[in-house]
Amino acid sequence: MLFAPHAPLARRALASTAVAAGLVLLLAVAAGGVRLVPWLLSPQVAWRTAWPFARGLLAVACETALLAGPPLGWSWAALRSVERGEARALAALGARPLGLAG
Repeated sequence: MLFAPHAPLARRALASTAVAAGLVLLLAVAAGGVRLVPWLLSPQVAWRTAWPFARGLLAVACETALLAGPPLGWSWAALRSVERGEARALAALGARPLGLAG
């Protein structure tokens, strides 16, 4: 079993984290592409010259997605559980907030 039965946010948080990381990665690659387009369109710059810069931009985009995805995903999952009333129901049953987040 991947998730413990007492972790109701775990599945939703995993899915939200994947979506958030994907969106951040997409936006970061698009922003990096904007920086790279002048180099790629310039006849004076060879493709060999622009390739290391493109790899660096992709690496920074992946790092940004890995750093920003989990906090965004967990916050979206927590927000949805509060909006749907699941957090209140679990609190009424005696679940501690630290246990829900853990």
